[in-house]
Amino acid sequence: MKTARQAFSSLNNFFRSTIGSISSAEKKAIAAAAPILILASSLPVTLILLKQAPGQRFSGLELSSSDDLAVYFSYIYQASSGNFYLKNLYTLDEGAGTINLVWQAMGVFAKIFGLSPQHAFHVFRIILIPLLVFVFYFSVSFFIKNRAERITALFLALFGSGVGAWLYPFLKIESWSISGKFSAPLDLSVPEFSPFWSSLYSPHFILSWICLAASVVLLIKTFEDSSLKKAVLAGTIGFFYFHFHPYYAPFLATFAFGLFIYSWAQKSELKRPLLALIV
Repeated sequence: MKTARQAFSSLNNFFRSTIGSISSAEKKAIAAAAPILILASSLPVTLILLKQAPGQRFSGLELSSSDDLAVYFSYIYQASSGNFYLKNLYTLDEGAGTINLVWQAMGVFAKIFGLSPQHAFHVFRIILIPLLVFVFYFSVSFFIKNRAERITALFLALFGSGVGAWLYPFLKIESWSISGKFSAPLDLSVPEFSPFWSSLYSPHFILSWICLAASVVLLIKTFEDSSLKKAVLAGTIGFFYFHFHPYYAPFLATFAFGLFIYSWAQKSELKRPLLALIV
C-alpha cells in the first residue's frame, strides 16, 4: 500500500509539473482544438444524416475499411445483448470469441441509453477526442518547451496528413499496384494513418493514439528516472492497449529495448533499467 501511494505521489508530481508549465494561452488553444476536431470529424456523418431520403437508413459504413466497421458494429451489438466473448460474425472460422473491454464499454453504453451500435460508436468517438487533444498536448509539452511551438505542433499533429491527395492523379497507374488493382497512398487508404482520419473513422483508433502517446512519454520517463513506479504505469497502459489493438506492441517493445540500452550505456547501471524493461 505504501509503495502504491509513493508511486501515485511520484506520478502526480510529474503530471503537475508538466501541466503547470502550460500557460493560459495554451489552455485556450487546447480548448479550441477539441471542438474544432469534433466538428470537422463529425461533419461527413452529419451531412449524410441530414440528407438521407425518407425510408432510407444510414448503415454507418464508409468507403475505407467498411468490412472492419461492420465487425465493430457487430461487436457493439453483441456486447449490448449481454455477450462477454465477442465473435467476428463475418467469417467462417468458428472461434471462441475474444474479450475486448473497449467494444464491451460501447455495448453497455448502447444498452443503457437505448442507442444503436452506430450511434454508440460515434458518441464514443466524440467523447474520446478531447482526451486525445489533452494527451497529445501533454506529450508535446514533454518534448517542446517553447509555447508557440507547442501550439503549432499540436495543430499539426491533430490536423496534418500526407501528400497523397496531391499525388493521387499521378499515382493512379497499374504499375504502382502489387495486387494488380490500384492501391491509393496510405494517407488516403489507411484510417490509422493520422489522428485526424482516426477521429473521422473509429473511437478505438483514437484510443490507440492516446495510449501510444502516453506510453512513449512514460517509457522515456521510466528509463530517464530508472523508475519502477513509472514502469508499472507504462506496463499497465500497454497491457490495456494491446488487448484491443496489439499492432503497435512490436514498436513499443523495440522502443523500450532501445531506451534500456541507452540508459544502461549512460548510467553504467544494469539492475534498475533491466527491471524496468522486464516490467
